[in-house]
Formats: sequence, C-alpha cells, structure tokens
Amino acid sequence: MKLFRKKSIDPNSGPGWSAYIESPEDFAEVAWQEEIQRHIDEMTTGNRVKHFFTYCLYKVKYRFMRNNPVDEYSGGFGDDEIHVRRMCDIYDENRIKFEEFAEEVLDKGFASIVHETKLVIFQREDLPRNPGIALFSENLDGTNRFKDGWMSNSGTREQQVSSIVLQLAGKAASIEGY
Repeated sequence: MKLFRKKSIDPNSGPGWSAYIESPEDFAEVAWQEEIQRHIDEMTTGNRVKHFFTYCLYKVKYRFMRNNPVDEYSGGFGDDEIHVRRMCDIYDENRIKFEEFAEEVLDKGFASIVHETKLVIFQREDLPRNPGIALFSENLDGTNRFKDGWMSNSGTREQQVSSIVLQLAGKAASIEGY
C-alpha cells in the first residue's frame, strides 16, 4: 500500500477556472460598462482625490509595515493621514481658486500665490529633453528659495490642471505644518 499516492488532477477544475467560463447569452456588457461609468461619474472630484490618497497611504503603509513592523508607541502613519486629510480640506476650500491658478500657469508659464508665510511659485521650464513645470517656495521677503518639485508636460490639459491643483494643495498643507 502506497501512502503518498499521486492524485490525478482534472485540469478543467480548480479555483481559477470559473474566470474562463463563457458569459451567458443574455449578458449585456454595454449595460455593465455604463453602470460602472455611472458610478465613477457620480463621485465628486474631492471624493476621487480622497479615495486616491487613501489608497496611496494604504499601499505605502502596508508595504512599509510588511518590512518594518511598527511598534505600538510610534503612532504608525498618523501624521501622513493628517497631512492628506488637511490637503483634501484645503483642496475642497480653494478648488476654484487653485484651478484658476493652474490655468494661469499653463497659459502664461508663470504664476505665484501666497499661502500663510510663503510664496509658492509655479514656473514653466523648457529643458531640452524634459520640458515641464517647476514648483518653488520662498519666504515673502524673497529669502530661502527652494525648488520643491517638478512636473512634466504630459497628459491632457485637464490632467495637467488636476496635477497642479493637487501639488498646490499638498504644498499648502505642508506649509501649515501638517
């Protein structure tokens, strides 16, 4: 009598096999796609931003925690979550003003805005191989100028406006100390 006998496995059965079963004849793929798109369209931009940053924090948090366990006294990622929440609040409060600012950056190539004690500047820099927009911040008296970031000119105009608005909201939250 063999104790470790090989069992014959049916290749047509298994946990993932149901994913390859053909759709029924009355399945309306167009209706399914319209339902998904309707759900996405009903979300406000603020909710999309909150969902996106919550997802990003989730990914960062669990990738970090998988490699480096967080002890009970460190507080985890509470500061980042507070920063993202404040950023979303700033976005909701100033969305129209920030969108006008982003349009000005794209049209004129330069725009600045004052937030608390800092002057935030977005300036187009047409480098030969990587044209884009640089983000600077400095004190109101012009001292301590610092290049905070860079965005390339990729995507549609709407995507570029959205990217500038999110960068500006994040910078405003960091200026406030969140």
